[in-house]
Amino acid sequence: MNEPKKIPAFASEAEEAAWWFETREQRAAEYIEKHGDAPVQTGRLGRRVAEAQGFTPISLDSQDISNAKQLAEQSGMEVKNYLAMLVHEALQQKMQNAA
Repeated sequence: MNEPKKIPAFASEAEEAAWWFETREQRAAEYIEKHGDAPVQTGRLGRRVAEAQGFTPISLDSQDISNAKQLAEQSGMEVKNYLAMLVHEALQQKMQNAA
């Protein structure tokens, strides 16, 4: 896909609203390309909705992300699914060791 459009300067709020409306489909496609089907998480409400749907945002070191991308690609998996699998396996191991 092309580079995302830059947000231009607007002469009025009405002009800005029209621009956002006219480019909404492209913006949605850009978001999906960048983030997959992850929910949009903005503000407290976005976090609550994401958590209610079973999503828990976490922060990862850039090197860990790079490693996960490489390993996921080798496994033929999407990165988010690969990371979910790793977390699941690690938690199972910890629970077995704690028992």
